[in-house]
Formats: sequence, structure tokens, C-alpha cells
Amino acid sequence: MPSIRKEVTELKESKNWHSNIQNETKLFTHMFNTKYENDLVLKNPDDPIEAAGLTEADKKFMRFFLRKINERRYSDMTKAELEDMRLAGDKRYYEIPLSKASASSEVAARGMMGFLKRKLGLLASPTKLVEEARAYMEGIFDPKDA
Repeated sequence: MPSIRKEVTELKESKNWHSNIQNETKLFTHMFNTKYENDLVLKNPDDPIEAAGLTEADKKFMRFFLRKINERRYSDMTKAELEDMRLAGDKRYYEIPLSKASASSEVAARGMMGFLKRKLGLLASPTKLVEEARAYMEGIFDPKDA
């Protein structure tokens, strides 16, 4: 069974990536699907249109990564069900699960005024406040998927 370390090493080698000093995010940014503006969604490595510009090494890594993520995220599904989800191009299969950012990382990204503006906006809208609290407790995982 291949490991994530082995797969990343092979990806780096395919791109002649020999330095630990280089910014590793450059290895992965082109793998994201830009049609989903506010979500982190990988391209479908098996879709000829979405996969345009991806190398075979990129596609191999993405297939491995997506399979591992989804085997854990959807542990109640069979391999056949996961394969059906993948073949159907279900967006949920390609989403990257993340948890909510901490206040300090949000301040770093938005600035203090942007952070405070968003928090005050939540206080003015109890529905949004409840939604954010629920998202914080559950992470990206939709309760329907659990």
C-alpha cells in the first residue's frame, strides 16, 4: 500500500523538485478547480477537460489522495459506492475537508477590520451566527454525510 510520503516524493521527482526551500504549495495549486470560487475542490483527474494541464504524476497523486481522503470521510460507504460517486463526478468526492480557521489566522488573512466587520455582521444575523457555530463544531463535514 503506497504511503502519502512516497506519493509526494514521486510527484516532486516528476517535477525535478529537489529543494526543501521551495514553496511546496506550488506543487498543488494547479490541481484546484477554479470554477468553485469559495470552496477548495480538486479537479477531477479523470475528466479530460478538468485535467487539461495536469501531468500523469499529478493525476496519479490526486487519485491516491482523493481515494485516501474519501475512504476516511465516507467510511460507512463501500468501495463500490465511493467509485460510483467518483465516476458520477460528485463534487463532494473532490472537496478538500478543512476545519474552520482560528481567529488569529482569519485576522492575518482579512486584517483586523475585516475580521471585526464579519463578526459584527454575524451578531446582526442570528441565523448566520448559528450556521457558523454549527460549521465550527462539525467542520466541513455535512451531517448528512456522517
